[in-house]
Amino acid sequence: MSAAVALLLTVFVFASCSDSPSDLVNYVPKESKAVMVFKPGDLAKKGNLEKYVKKFPKEKFGEAAEFIKTCMKGESGIDMEQMVMFEYEGDGYLSFVISDESKFEKLDLVADNTTKGESGGLTTYEADSDAPSVVVDGSKAWLCPKNLDDAIDAVKTFIALDKEKSVAEAPGFADNMSDGDLNIYFNMEEIMSMGGGMTEQMMNKEMSRYGLSLDDMNIKEYFDSHIYLTVLFEKDKLSVKSKCLDGKGENIVSKVVGNKTIDTGMLKFFDKSTTMVYASVIPDYVKKMYSNLIESTIYDETQKAIVEEIFKNLDDNVALGISISGNLTTKVESEWGSYDKFNQKAVNGTMVAKCKKSLEADVATLASILGLPIATDGSVSFPIDSETTVRVKSEGNYLVVSTTAAPSQPLADPGMFGGKSAAMFINLSKTSPASQSIKRAFGIDLDLTAISYSDKHDNLFELKVNNNKQDNVLAYLVDLVLKVSEI
Repeated sequence: MSAAVALLLTVFVFASCSDSPSDLVNYVPKESKAVMVFKPGDLAKKGNLEKYVKKFPKEKFGEAAEFIKTCMKGESGIDMEQMVMFEYEGDGYLSFVISDESKFEKLDLVADNTTKGESGGLTTYEADSDAPSVVVDGSKAWLCPKNLDDAIDAVKTFIALDKEKSVAEAPGFADNMSDGDLNIYFNMEEIMSMGGGMTEQMMNKEMSRYGLSLDDMNIKEYFDSHIYLTVLFEKDKLSVKSKCLDGKGENIVSKVVGNKTIDTGMLKFFDKSTTMVYASVIPDYVKKMYSNLIESTIYDETQKAIVEEIFKNLDDNVALGISISGNLTTKVESEWGSYDKFNQKAVNGTMVAKCKKSLEADVATLASILGLPIATDGSVSFPIDSETTVRVKSEGNYLVVSTTAAPSQPLADPGMFGGKSAAMFINLSKTSPASQSIKRAFGIDLDLTAISYSDKHDNLFELKVNNNKQDNVLAYLVDLVLKVSEI
């Protein structure tokens, strides 16, 4: 064998045996209830963390702030490409790769707070207090919450895992845990097993209050499911994708929800400036639950019969909307001085339900019983209190309940309602009534929109920031949270 070939083989062997951050999931047991794979280096840069670390008070965060700065400079000896946080037997662990142990053990947080040792071929950094210890195998490291002996036993379990017993072999794990800045996994079978059979019994008992059982709700498919969330931060967009898979890795949402889709005809009852609109296909059990709930609060038999008739004729679609406009607060004078009070009139809502037939006669009957007049457009106004009146109207096969007048400029489908089983649109663009109200009340400029939808294959939430002056949407959101916290 030539010297060149021998050298290449040696490099290949050592490269194959070295630990990569992407390999860490192979050392997570399959029975873990939750796993989060994240990229701390990318998140720190996208969130402009260095800017905020400088503002940390030294007396409170001095050592931690220095640790973060060192990590961001790449001088900590810790590989910041990827880390894994996971649950195992009721405890939480953080696994990461140490790229340079000499740098790692010189970190103030490590050198000043731990004692280095060896045990069964593992390197240990035992915390001097009740803080977590670190156990190292080669370049793989685990931050462990238990006492050192238990931590060592746990790590030995992790490194001895057969491939098929790793969470990396869970249905859909490889395809759904690598594309985001944050990737989150929930093992619902293990979560549901925490209470033994009691979890299901307790849920059935709770549902029985509304005349339902878990069988009515058709959600047992979720009990053995594998749920994945993929979170990605881009220049002007935050996206969260989710999937719910069965043991074969197939999407179960369509099994639970069915093939029904949103009736976009409901959207015409919302104004185009509505702050938030949510529309959804509603299963029969939801109608039954709300019918039982409302009927339990009505004691007049005639009124109860009308409510029963309305719910009996509800179809499979409902939409809800919230509108924010005007001044969110009003100045109130009292003997103790003046103060700002929330203005209830600034927030209005609308609900639209698709029905199997027109309910105009039922609305008229209810108005007659209550002695309320019917307006020229067929609507009936029900006074709730001195500031709120609810308008009820049956138009075609739609029942509309609203605290505001009919829209002058109806909302058209922004593009995500049609063909979906559930969808939501949030309008906080710069010129929207809601953004203007928030700016007047709190001095915060908002210019963003959000969409969310579910269909047979995907569940998506997407937040878009218009004209983002930050380098990334995460930095914008961190800055926004800090501004809100100062109000």
